[in-house]
Amino acid sequence: MMRQVKWLGVLLLLSACGELGTDSEDGSENTALGGTDTSSKESITVEGDISAIDPETGVIQIMGMDPGVVITINAATELRDQRGDLEVLTLADLAVGDHVKIRVTVDGETAVVLRLELQEARDRAKLEGPAEAIDAEEMTLEIFGILVVTDENTDFLDADGFLMTAEEFFAALQEGDEVEAEGTVQEDGSLLAEELQLEPDSGSSDDSDSDSGSDGDSDSGSDDDADSSDLTGEPFQIEADLVSIDVDSGTVQLLSLTVVMADTTEFRDPFGEVSPLTLANLAEGDHVRIQVRLNGEDLVARRLERQQPRERVLLEGEVEAVDPEALTFEILGILIVTDANTDFLDADGFEITAEEFFAALADDGAEAEAEGTLQEDGSILAEEAQLQPED
Repeated sequence: MMRQVKWLGVLLLLSACGELGTDSEDGSENTALGGTDTSSKESITVEGDISAIDPETGVIQIMGMDPGVVITINAATELRDQRGDLEVLTLADLAVGDHVKIRVTVDGETAVVLRLELQEARDRAKLEGPAEAIDAEEMTLEIFGILVVTDENTDFLDADGFLMTAEEFFAALQEGDEVEAEGTVQEDGSLLAEELQLEPDSGSSDDSDSDSGSDGDSDSGSDDDADSSDLTGEPFQIEADLVSIDVDSGTVQLLSLTVVMADTTEFRDPFGEVSPLTLANLAEGDHVRIQVRLNGEDLVARRLERQQPRERVLLEGEVEAVDPEALTFEILGILIVTDANTDFLDADGFEITAEEFFAALADDGAEAEAEGTLQEDGSILAEEAQLQPED
């Protein structure tokens, strides 16, 4: 996840999100969008500065870009001022230059806005959408007509957030694959990407437990019999410094969690210090990102990657011990605390209040991701807490 993203420009996220207009409990169609059936429409999220707005027709344009649809605000649109300046936001309050994030349903050449958030001005750029005009030699691509360029400082990530080489990234990338680019807008209108990531269901998103030709052809040293057939549930991520490594038992500890290495665990050292990487090469204090699944009550590593040192920790999974009054919850027994500086996000990345966030955590099986700093007592002080999509 890209931390504390400050966006300038436009975010266009196109994904087939299934039925947005679901049937109501009484079996009738949900036609809240001006009486329009949205059951078969696509979902688009757009973020950027308003370049044109017509209060009479409700038509809005973001950053002068033409995503191929007319974006319209109607009476059913939920308007929110995340800056906190206006208790009730209306269409008349919006102006050219305002930074907004909108979620819409698309029907042919028309997009009806479900939700609009007025946000603080931002000085970064983030762009998501289908890749086009891929040039593996120049290491460039386009997203909605915007040229995305890369250089030696660009981090290339797979759909799970693990680092990969530029060659691996462009080898996996195909026309139409969803990608996310984050960086700075250049004078010529292109986006110089600091991070470029494949989205789920793109070329490198492989849900198998095969080795896939990485640096991970190593013996984990584990006596554990876990393999891919034993693992249950969706994989989730843990990122933190290693507390200890036990080569004999094939386990590592980070935070207060013990993770078991399996014969199928893939090891990677994308910075090339060790190839192939083995459990014996790891040391206390190494910053790692581990993708794990459950084997009974054990956490079994599907993939381990050694990363550059950093201060942050990240933990995702099913929530427990939710305390709406103290604004705390637990993931895998790790206490997550929040404060006035914590950003709360819904599953689509929209900002929500702490009260809305903790109300959503009350649902059975709710999952969340917390990113922040590790405290002396072993808890995580979350700078960002985000709801995860439902299965």
